[in-house]
Amino acid sequence: MGGKSGTKAVYFDKLKGLLEDQPANKIQQVSVDNVSSQQMHEIRQNLRGEAVVLMGKNTMVRRALKGFITDSPEYERLLPHVKGNVGFIFTNGDLKTIRDKILSNRVAAPARAGAVAPGDVYVPAGNTGMEPGKTSFFQALGVPTKIARGTIEITTDLKLVEAGAKVGASEATLLNMLNISPFTYGMKVQQVYEEGQTFSPDVLDIEESQLLKSLTSAIATITTISLAANYPTLPSVIHSLINGYKKVIAVAIETDYEWDAIHELKDRIANPDAYAAAAPVAAAATEEAAPAAAKEEEKEEEKEESDDEGAQHSLHKDPTVQANTNQASVVYSIKPLEYWRGSARAYANEKLQAATARAIDMQDRCNSMIATQCRASRAFLFGTNRLDDQGFSASKGSSSGKL
Repeated sequence: MGGKSGTKAVYFDKLKGLLEDQPANKIQQVSVDNVSSQQMHEIRQNLRGEAVVLMGKNTMVRRALKGFITDSPEYERLLPHVKGNVGFIFTNGDLKTIRDKILSNRVAAPARAGAVAPGDVYVPAGNTGMEPGKTSFFQALGVPTKIARGTIEITTDLKLVEAGAKVGASEATLLNMLNISPFTYGMKVQQVYEEGQTFSPDVLDIEESQLLKSLTSAIATITTISLAANYPTLPSVIHSLINGYKKVIAVAIETDYEWDAIHELKDRIANPDAYAAAAPVAAAATEEAAPAAAKEEEKEEEKEESDDEGAQHSLHKDPTVQANTNQASVVYSIKPLEYWRGSARAYANEKLQAATARAIDMQDRCNSMIATQCRASRAFLFGTNRLDDQGFSASKGSSSGKL
């Protein structure tokens, strides 16, 4: 008895030490069904320096975890998964890397009578190389065969054992005769524990691109709903501002209201022929002036640089730039950058103030509706006819109280 008690105490101390020594609290719970001792040895070698494998009886593991729950209640989430032939792998490294190393040690194994098939087992069509005297054995299992060149040939693929079913003695013998090893055995990750939460091992297969795609889809959905409900949110506010500005311009075009930013636009709509006629003339004048300008450019490089600096400076001072040609005169209105910034800033502030006011109003209405529904629910549940802010008074002499 003393030896067993000492062994349990050592196991409890080792498990507690592993739980306390893991800063990130990364644990993988693994199933070791049909895993040979040689495989366990190879897995421990591959994980040396990166992870620690700890096995133990389920009753002893449960008792140890229950003793730690008082100080660390998050370990209670591991208890429901301690069933079957399981073990724990403790690591501070990447969980996916550890999982891949575990799965790399899976080995093919022949079928054994009485073993549960982890997947469907098929017998492929083809020549077996066996003599015709064993045809009756194939026929007993329902395998379609024929004699070809003095040997047995399987004519079509056949599902011999279904997943989850036990392998019979005849099926195991046939698979061994055909040198088919249908099963692969090794450690299998059942649960992942990290920072007090347990997850399915499928989370280790989620790539960064999938997360980005999901986040992008969620943001697009929020934006769509916000625009449809006219409720401003961070993803939708820029679209609301653009749509609002478009509506303002549309209203201004249909009315007499006008400001400097849309003066040229309204003029283009009112006089499309003038702008249409001026465009080809300006293009032709540019083509004619191009060769002469190229020649002058070679002679007066220094002068042109100074002229460019003066032109850039005057572009902000005088918003009107006039280009004269031999046939026509075209006037282009160029607004300073500060003007557009100020206009956009004023419009954005106006829209944000309106959106904030609508959000506050919607919140007040929602709170009012919730309060009304709560009072109605109380009255329905407790049979009251009148309800004040402090509680309720039940009818027919029932006691009063608060919900």
